[in-house]
Amino acid sequence: MRLCIIGTGKMGSALATGLAKGRTVKPKDILLVDSSFQKAKELAREIGVTACKTADEAVRKSQIVIIAVKPNAVDEVLLPLGGALEGKLLVSIAATIPLSFIEPRTPKSCRVALAMPNIAMQSCAGMCCYVLGKRCSASDAKLLQKLLSSAGYAMRLSRDSEIDNVYISSSGIAFFFMAIDSLARAAQQNGMKREQALKIAAAAAYGAGAVALSSGKEPLELEIMVATKGGITAEGLKVLRKKGVPQAFLSAAKTCIAKVKRLRKSR
Repeated sequence: MRLCIIGTGKMGSALATGLAKGRTVKPKDILLVDSSFQKAKELAREIGVTACKTADEAVRKSQIVIIAVKPNAVDEVLLPLGGALEGKLLVSIAATIPLSFIEPRTPKSCRVALAMPNIAMQSCAGMCCYVLGKRCSASDAKLLQKLLSSAGYAMRLSRDSEIDNVYISSSGIAFFFMAIDSLARAAQQNGMKREQALKIAAAAAYGAGAVALSSGKEPLELEIMVATKGGITAEGLKVLRKKGVPQAFLSAAKTCIAKVKRLRKSR
């Protein structure tokens, strides 16, 4: 099996890196294309995959085509490909572009899916949710689940409007980076080196995610497990609630979802 990724920006690069590490597809069978061939070539050299000069060349050599360009460039990418997409599984990770936009612009034998990864795919710790178009088969679902989960976690959604909610992951990961920085700065201000403080704070975030995913417990239950009544952690949680941190997270996530909905309606 061979796949190509069109677009090597932040998300395309993260996905390419994770898929190369995941090895569901052999790295030599991952083809990269970008408007800057030099950029594609540099990334290909770094992660051990192959760069192609044109999208047409890469698509014709591949069974799976991933579009990882900015939303306003999707039409520009699709139109010249035309018949090259016949019989392909096309996966778009272009934010806010619905199936109803892509499917009419592709051959009838082209199966279309949407996916929304996050940047942690590059470390094989990401979350990627996907939706199948009406032309996709059960074998396409099985293939995508296997492929995307090789770079972290994958979850199939039932309709493309549900992708809007996935921004709690694709945007939400940046909120956790902010939390990591704040925790690290507290240790720094108490005399610890930045490198040490960042590693400890990042490991706490990583561990929290791992426990939340594996335990089957609600976050509040896990919080209670850590925070002894009247103890050190409980004191810190009291400050976070007093400062309105839970509500701030909720508001930030809702803001992202609302913006995605507005952009989707404008397409």
